[in-house]
Amino acid sequence: MENQMIVKCPNGHYYDKNETDHCPYCENTENSGNSIALGFDPPKTGGGGSTIPIGHVDETIPLGERIHINNQKTSKGTIPMNAGGGTRPVNVSSTRTSGDTVSISERELGFDPVVGWLVCINGFNKGRSFTIHSDRNLIGRGEGNDICIQGDQAISYNHDSSIVYDRKSKIFMFVPGDGRAVSYVNDEAALVPIKLKLYDKITIGDTDLMFVPFCGKEFDWK
Repeated sequence: MENQMIVKCPNGHYYDKNETDHCPYCENTENSGNSIALGFDPPKTGGGGSTIPIGHVDETIPLGERIHINNQKTSKGTIPMNAGGGTRPVNVSSTRTSGDTVSISERELGFDPVVGWLVCINGFNKGRSFTIHSDRNLIGRGEGNDICIQGDQAISYNHDSSIVYDRKSKIFMFVPGDGRAVSYVNDEAALVPIKLKLYDKITIGDTDLMFVPFCGKEFDWK
């Protein structure tokens, strides 16, 4: 099928530029020149005509076409994170160099599995989640940390603390690191490693995180 060139006229109508030079809905009105994409059918409205922005404040497309606009892969193969949050790349092996250390799980399974989550319940990142992987997960504001919590200046840039999942004992531990401020687990100062359980509250800087395990006695990656 011949590629279509879908454009929008000044009055917001969509039509195929290859079939006509003018909007068929507005008769002889010139189009705005704003091309959406090549090779896919005209947008179909859904959800009562709900739309999302595509680049300018006044330009919108139906929600059903969102996948065509946002279906972009990053160079590191990461899952897009909400602003201020971040975790390890999806395919860690592809970003490793010959001198990098890999976790035991990654070496045995060929990938770095998800073992739990931290959910921000108070602070700059409220409502956002951070993925926990096996072995040691360094926590800090910097992007080089396994769990990157941006926006909280009270959290150290590198290795403020860490979450550890021990596959042999199948337990999680919160381990204090190089952070200047004291961290807390359930409002108790974490001056030494503390074993974590479901819904424990971890306070780092001005951020409160709730711990949610995925692996443990009931399930573990083999």
